[in-house]
Amino acid sequence: MKFTNSNIILSVIIPARNEVLYLRKAIDSIMSNGFDIAKLVIIIVDAMSNDKMKQIVNELVEQYVNIKYFENKKIFTPYGLNIGIENAIGKYIMLFVLIQILRKITLI
Repeated sequence: MKFTNSNIILSVIIPARNEVLYLRKAIDSIMSNGFDIAKLVIIIVDAMSNDKMKQIVNELVEQYVNIKYFENKKIFTPYGLNIGIENAIGKYIMLFVLIQILRKITLI
């Protein structure tokens, strides 16, 4: 898959803290929902987790070229959302909570 900013129409923002149990399953649900993954970017904003979150994210970044990682040093979710929005690209932004499992993305 070739990843370029011009391909992107959807940024999925995931603010997270100590949610390593849900991360892989959530990312898998996004990647396998039927939406063209060449047209989306996943922005994970970690609020200084003290579990293995950063390690798992680094593994995912190596696996998927369209995952971007940022740190939210202020820890509170609104700051994380702002970081994600500031780094979003494309026409649409979707906020995603890690305990969600995505069924299908349909853009109208």
